[in-house]
Amino acid sequence: QLDYIKPFSKEGKFETGIRSSFRNMVNDYIVTEENADGSSTPLPGLDNIFLYDENIHAAYGILGNKQNKISYQAGVRAEWTDVTTTLKETNKINPRNYVNLFPSAHVSFDLPKENAMQLSYSRRIRRPFYNDLSPFMTFSDSRNFFSGNPDLNPEFSDVIELGHIKYFEKGSMTSSVYYRSTKGKIDRIRVVDEEGNSTTLPQNLNSEKAFGTEFIAAWSPYKWWKMDANLNFFYADIDGSNIQATYKATTYSWFARQTSRFSLPKNLDIQLRLNYEAPQRTAQGRRKALYYADLSMSKDVFKKNGTLNLNVLDVFNTRKMRGITTGENFYTESNFQFRRRQVNLTLN
Repeated sequence: QLDYIKPFSKEGKFETGIRSSFRNMVNDYIVTEENADGSSTPLPGLDNIFLYDENIHAAYGILGNKQNKISYQAGVRAEWTDVTTTLKETNKINPRNYVNLFPSAHVSFDLPKENAMQLSYSRRIRRPFYNDLSPFMTFSDSRNFFSGNPDLNPEFSDVIELGHIKYFEKGSMTSSVYYRSTKGKIDRIRVVDEEGNSTTLPQNLNSEKAFGTEFIAAWSPYKWWKMDANLNFFYADIDGSNIQATYKATTYSWFARQTSRFSLPKNLDIQLRLNYEAPQRTAQGRRKALYYADLSMSKDVFKKNGTLNLNVLDVFNTRKMRGITTGENFYTESNFQFRRRQVNLTLN
């Protein structure tokens, strides 16, 4: 990565740079069956080696300045992505190459009495993760199979946002309305065959269009207590008719997050984070509410030459993905937990 910054005038700035990243991963996969004597036998056709080779090259330019009460910034990022997946044993090679431009623009207006307005536009990308592309099946039981999809494409979003911010003596309050149009929305789709076997894998839907409003508050009631909160209400129109005509849905939903940070005597810091996601409809059914809490503490020890950290992820063990999925020939209720409560204690 190489970046260059050139200031000009009183508050102007020009930025440009280039960045390249390279990732290579190998997944050696085999499914075995346990015999009566306790030994294991590989199952034919269920072994392979998955090679993942990703190269991303990007160049960007940003120009920003402030004149009187108006601040502006505009830029563009160009990216070339080269991803190749290979199944070595069967010699299946799947190259994915694409070049994209990502423009962005932001304009801010300073208003009287510590107020400001901002209008922004940006184009964004969400690339498939490694597990989204891996074709290997996870056998959760004899009838339910999960896998990635090597043919999955990235999703692209255009986002327009109009916001207002108010500054207070002990914090700030931001409110905004936004519109987000996503093409190639990535979602997991379930299919059940005539024998009752279920296969779930990520696919690209036609689109998702969302309108919403967001409130962000930062407040420090005391020097030792800082808190911030995020509340988001939205409406979404989901179109998955490219997969099946009935895979369309509209939904109203909301989510909230709250974080408190406490700086206590004797160099003890505590952070508590609360999360809640309300139920919402999907292309194939409904996702139920999700809620969980995380707690972390840190303390300087050995005359500030060391730090003791304690993290508790999912304090109440409630982070469970629950949902209802339906199709022409099936109805599924699921309750899935990626990881149970986790406690980490580290000393640096």
